[in-house]
Amino acid sequence: MILDTALREREAAGHPIRVGMVGAGATGRAIALQLGTPVPGIRLVAIANRTPAHAERAFREANVTAWSCAGSAREAEAAIARGLPVLTDDPSVLTACDAIDVIIEVTGTVGPAAGVALEAFDYGKHVVLVNAELDSLLGPLLKAKADRAGVVVTHTDGDEPGVAMTLLRYLRSLGLHPVAAGNIKGMVDYYRNPETQRAFAEKNDQDARKVTSFADLPTLRGSMLAAVECMAPPAGTSGRSRTSCRLTRWSALGSSTMP
Repeated sequence: MILDTALREREAAGHPIRVGMVGAGATGRAIALQLGTPVPGIRLVAIANRTPAHAERAFREANVTAWSCAGSAREAEAAIARGLPVLTDDPSVLTACDAIDVIIEVTGTVGPAAGVALEAFDYGKHVVLVNAELDSLLGPLLKAKADRAGVVVTHTDGDEPGVAMTLLRYLRSLGLHPVAAGNIKGMVDYYRNPETQRAFAEKNDQDARKVTSFADLPTLRGSMLAAVECMAPPAGTSGRSRTSCRLTRWSALGSSTMP
């Protein structure tokens, strides 16, 4: 499949992929801005966020000037049919809505996000995770559940696990046999805390606790676990291939800068 051609064909046919997004933090706003361009063949038709004002901001920054608040899947379907995107504080409105094809989960939570993903599977919806925290902890289990439901669960290209896997697949397409991959950051500092990161977070309109996790290693570990799980054998198989470190050449598949 040639992706851009397939999307243009959907656009020309008047059948874009209808996306519902759960979460409207910094990353969610960036996704809304991109999809609000709009991308040919894709439409952001709904945002669910526990703080509706943040979802409203995401719509405004994406140049969406009108939307409809919905308290049920039926209300959401009616609004989307009229060409209005939907705002709600209840993710189940999106997972149950027949006018949505794909759910993007971008809350950075684990328990609530897992519930959203499982409910989306129950309604036959594909799920895109922009959530290394969830993917690294429960990714293989979610994959097994999605397979049983006949849908796709995937991470997103652009976030660190997806970028690492794209580079890894590129190396394989060249006929190379990568035996190790890493997301190597030069700014890891175990002594970072929300106070040391507060100025950076405020400058970039982000949460100081989240920014701390980027700098003191937990997010890096989660990103690499998510990528490793993509390379691991399917659930239920025994063992993983092991390569002697003497035969390994490390290559940095990711970089990041942060004060």
